[in-house]
Amino acid sequence: MWNQMRMMPTDFTDLSGETTFTYLMNGKTTAANWSQLVKAGQPVKLRFINGSAQTIFDVRIPGLKIKVVGTDGNDVAPVDVDDFRIGVAETYDVIVTPTRDAHTIFAQNIDRTGFVATTLATKRGARAAIPAMDDVEWLTMSDMMGLWVLMAMIPVMLRPNMTLRQICASIVHG
Repeated sequence: MWNQMRMMPTDFTDLSGETTFTYLMNGKTTAANWSQLVKAGQPVKLRFINGSAQTIFDVRIPGLKIKVVGTDGNDVAPVDVDDFRIGVAETYDVIVTPTRDAHTIFAQNIDRTGFVATTLATKRGARAAIPAMDDVEWLTMSDMMGLWVLMAMIPVMLRPNMTLRQICASIVHG
């Protein structure tokens, strides 16, 4: 199927590119630098909402551990992470504890063609360095479609007489 399309098997976004989109955080571009003044050593709760039409972002705050405490309006058992991936229309509630004059909140799109950065500052006018974007993570078919979708298609395409349970067992057990 993929060899009949005019796209790479790793293509997972319809549009991308530095000149295609203007990425915003709280309505501001990186150049406009939305900034929030906070107290050093005091935990701050942030809510991230991906309001894009199709862009998936990887979010990090270099130098800080991020404690995820909620997803899509539901409280979750707190999990400490270095970064998180946020899909279209998802929300994450996180807690961070600023320790320096400034920390950059950095959100790069999943295909690494653009980003937006803003600032959490403990001193007025402070701004931390903007990190470089990460390397592209090449995705597989199961990354893009999910293993269960792929497994659900197998009976139709390859094994019409097997149940999904049998197929799962054959995949797991070889």
